[in-house]
Amino acid sequence: MRINELKINAFRGIPKELELKLKGKSLLLLGENGTGKSSVIDAIEFFFTSQISHLKKRGPLALKDHGPNAKNPEKASVTIVTYPENHSTTRTFNSNPSFQDSLLTDFNLANNGNFILRRSQILDLINATSSDRYKFISRILGVDELESIDTAMFRAKKDLIKDVELIEDNIEKTRLLIINELEIEDFDNILVALNKLIETEGIKTVDSFDEIEECINKLDEIIKSSDYKLSRALSNIFDIIKKAQVIISDISHELADAENYKKEIIKSHDLSELSLIKILKKSLEIIDKESEECPLCENKVNAEELLQKINQRLDSLESLKENRTDLKNLLENVREKLNLLKKDLIDLSPNIAFFDELKGYMDDIDNVLESFVNFQRIVVISSFLQDEFRIDDFKRLENQIQKLLNTINEATEELKTSIKPSKRDERLNVLKDRLYGINEKLEILDEYGQKLKVAKKYQLISEIIYSEFSDIKKRKIQEVYNTIQEDVERYYAFLHPHESYGDIKIGVDPNKKGSTDLRMTIFGKEDKDPRSLSSEGHLDSLGLCIFLALFKKVFQDFPLLVLDDVVTTMDSRHRENVCQLLFEEFRDKQFIITTHDNIWFEQLRAAQRVYNLGNQFNNSIIIKWNEDSGPEIEPYKARWDKIEASIENGDKYCAGNEGRRYLEWLLKDICNRTMANIPAKYSGKYEVGDLIQPAKSRLLKLVKEEEYKENIENAFKKLDRTIMMGNLLSHDNLMAGTVSIDEVERFCLSIHEIHELMLCSECKAPLGYYRDLKIMRCSNKNCSKPMEIKTR
Repeated sequence: MRINELKINAFRGIPKELELKLKGKSLLLLGENGTGKSSVIDAIEFFFTSQISHLKKRGPLALKDHGPNAKNPEKASVTIVTYPENHSTTRTFNSNPSFQDSLLTDFNLANNGNFILRRSQILDLINATSSDRYKFISRILGVDELESIDTAMFRAKKDLIKDVELIEDNIEKTRLLIINELEIEDFDNILVALNKLIETEGIKTVDSFDEIEECINKLDEIIKSSDYKLSRALSNIFDIIKKAQVIISDISHELADAENYKKEIIKSHDLSELSLIKILKKSLEIIDKESEECPLCENKVNAEELLQKINQRLDSLESLKENRTDLKNLLENVREKLNLLKKDLIDLSPNIAFFDELKGYMDDIDNVLESFVNFQRIVVISSFLQDEFRIDDFKRLENQIQKLLNTINEATEELKTSIKPSKRDERLNVLKDRLYGINEKLEILDEYGQKLKVAKKYQLISEIIYSEFSDIKKRKIQEVYNTIQEDVERYYAFLHPHESYGDIKIGVDPNKKGSTDLRMTIFGKEDKDPRSLSSEGHLDSLGLCIFLALFKKVFQDFPLLVLDDVVTTMDSRHRENVCQLLFEEFRDKQFIITTHDNIWFEQLRAAQRVYNLGNQFNNSIIIKWNEDSGPEIEPYKARWDKIEASIENGDKYCAGNEGRRYLEWLLKDICNRTMANIPAKYSGKYEVGDLIQPAKSRLLKLVKEEEYKENIENAFKKLDRTIMMGNLLSHDNLMAGTVSIDEVERFCLSIHEIHELMLCSECKAPLGYYRDLKIMRCSNKNCSKPMEIKTR
């Protein structure tokens, strides 16, 4: 599936329809920054993926805000006509493209956009953290789903560890309560301490914790006074009320802490995102799997894919950082305390039943319990985060309970003076209460112990499963890395022949979650991070090599390869090698290449001639851009062809200006190729006057062959005699009118003569300078008779 036509309308920096007729050919597009080159790349990415990757950093609404052109946002669309099928399909911000069955494989392969490389993505490969590098490569390899599973399993493992820690913490707290109650130092001395208490009342001691309940029952039998039973009931009522009030206070404080955690969570998530949970859950209820139309907007949808995306979005929104776990644990504590409070309210009724004066409150307790159960049911983290219950809800319930407890407490106080137990009964009752309390805590400890066994079992299972999954995943990804490593090294050696770089290693760090390490040998120093010693140009070329190796691995059968200004930091010689690498290794692809750099553009054009690809490229230039009409693109016309046409038409001004630009480009190219020493300028911008002497001196000093050297010297002499013509015509000069078209032609021919000397006489490919071999040689590896000039 190649591109026959690309039509872009009201999209990004393109306000009106732009039509690029490629007819299956590659596109090389030259344009200054800010003239719409990247809008073409964005349009291709949007068509295949429905996204613009570099806009994601601006938030969830950025695509619809910044994708359509502000002039005609309602007309925003990207249409591609395929080659050779001539199948036309369009994507808008409200509709998706549709493909013939024969094209679906290519479209599905392209829908992650990883056939496109921008320089910012090279930085993601090289200069990013090992974690971000891993994510970037994983996206290209298409293992995002594996990473989602890995993250979910890792989070589950962490949650289970937290569960174990929480149970262990509760066990420790309960043991401390028992130790403090019995005033002992060692938990193992509980039975000894209990038996000391029991012996003082002449009761048979216990041999194990299982006998404590039997001892409590024995004490009940000993307490024979009916007055005591009434007294005990009164005492129980007071104790229950007191304990319930403490629990109510604890719950109130813990809910206040929970509110603070909730504020922290909301800080890290948009309120709109939190409310989105409700909307998404409702969407799950109303969207039918079999439906072909969205019930909300009535657009055509793939219901199964939509439901999957909604579930994924819910998973993302409901995983709210570590404060969520702390909040969950805090609300679990609240639920436990609510259970204790509920038990106390239930225990009030049998004690109240001893007194006719108090029996009327039993119905009030039942009513409070009903409200209590309704509140308890909604005390979960999702309800709390979505404001389905608040602290104010508990305060209303608290007021209702406190009012009832205070009323019962006052009524019980009036009965207290008429009922008194014997002193021995009081002692036995105290002992019984202590035994009962300790036995209750021991039962809780036993329950926690059972929970701990189960939790540790699940924790161990989760750790084994996660470890196995993670190890296999890392091993398989490393196997993929190993398969591309050879290509990365070969590509890098292609770009940097005879340089002290090599042994490139791309490795998954086995000890970290989602981490890719990059190492290489630099200047004989083994196993070094490339960033420690390599130049920016070397790092960018390494990133390009890794991307191309990944592209070859994943997109071997995909016809498109898109490169957006990817050689910005590389010098001329290495860019030339990039041209050769692309056209030797990927010549069967349809390239979409954009650049603002004239030299890189000319190098790509020269490489097209070398590899006989001229008829497979559409070379175009953006001649201007404005806000109303967008970019104006024309087929590129070689500078010498423009100059010849201008001379033929007698346009000396156009010919002179083009000649001046031609000379500036040529001198920059010579200086770059021959590594000439150019005096540094603060601005970094060099003109003809800055370049002509360094270029000339370098060539004459470098070349050994006298005949070629003499040709160079003569060509520069001609240039020296005519260069004034270019100066006169390049500026507002009163003397420009005195310059003849013949003089301009001689000026331009002198430039062209120097240029011809810098090309292979056989195939017209540029001559490359190979310092280690001490030669200037045809850069075309396929040249049948490569020109070669010996150098010093």
